[in-house]
Amino acid sequence: MLYSSRSTTRSDRRAMASLHDYWELFVLFQASAFRSGLESVLHPTWLGHLYLLVIAAFVAWETWRPWRPAQRRLRQSAGLDLFYTLFNYMFFWMVLGTGVSELAALLFRDGLASVFGIEHLVAIELAALPLWARYLLLLLLLDFSSWLGHWLLHRVDFLWAFHQVHHSARELDVLNAGRIHFVEKLFYPFVFYVPMGMIGFAVEDTFVIGLFISVFSAFTHANVYLPLGPLRYVLNNPQIHLWHHAAAVSYKRNVNYGDALAIWDYLFGTWYLPDDRNELELGFEGVEGYPTGFWGQLLEPFRSWSWFGRGA
Repeated sequence: MLYSSRSTTRSDRRAMASLHDYWELFVLFQASAFRSGLESVLHPTWLGHLYLLVIAAFVAWETWRPWRPAQRRLRQSAGLDLFYTLFNYMFFWMVLGTGVSELAALLFRDGLASVFGIEHLVAIELAALPLWARYLLLLLLLDFSSWLGHWLLHRVDFLWAFHQVHHSARELDVLNAGRIHFVEKLFYPFVFYVPMGMIGFAVEDTFVIGLFISVFSAFTHANVYLPLGPLRYVLNNPQIHLWHHAAAVSYKRNVNYGDALAIWDYLFGTWYLPDDRNELELGFEGVEGYPTGFWGQLLEPFRSWSWFGRGA
């Protein structure tokens, strides 16, 4: 059953909480997230250790045997990208982002209950599924959600203004995956956690698969070459993703939106790999005049009053 609802009058439906109640919930959400984030920094789990080891391995790989040998081993903006990663997690997400995402999900659920009388919206009963089947289904759904979210970041002008920060990189390596504007970081939970939670997946399961997808995202930005053979039609890789960042491919007709899987680009006609060229001009039209510092990039989307003037 897709959802269960009560056939009731508007006055009988559950009233939404007051603004004060939502503020208290936001504070509780964010305080819990801050404690959890601090705990994960001070006492990383085995997943945290594994993630850092994998990222370190990618850095060592691209330093030892770079796919684009002409690219500097330590590019000028590498420190900027590392700072983005630390800022987004250590400051923004722990101090503000989690509470905003949790509160938005709560408002959405309360809105469904208050306006439509829908108390539960669970599309799939997952308890009876084996663990491997649950994780495989979650990977497919989460990766498709990521593909769709990435497509929207390019097709909706308001979102593209923030996603331009990521595409402002003129050189790519594993650290570039972290160059993301905080508004874009707020956008992705609505693509990931809210839909998956409504389908019926546990937050813990979504986090595990989300971490796996983020590892692939780091890999696709790495300056490495990995011949995948037939798997190149299934798994995303740096040779495919480099064309996504190519300046010759404008954002309105961009290609290769996938994170972990390449199948969505095949299905929706956005897969593009004319050759395995390793030297491409990266960026977008006008990238030469785009700010190169953190604060300039942070403020640039808010200065872009052309959000609503450009046709998508």
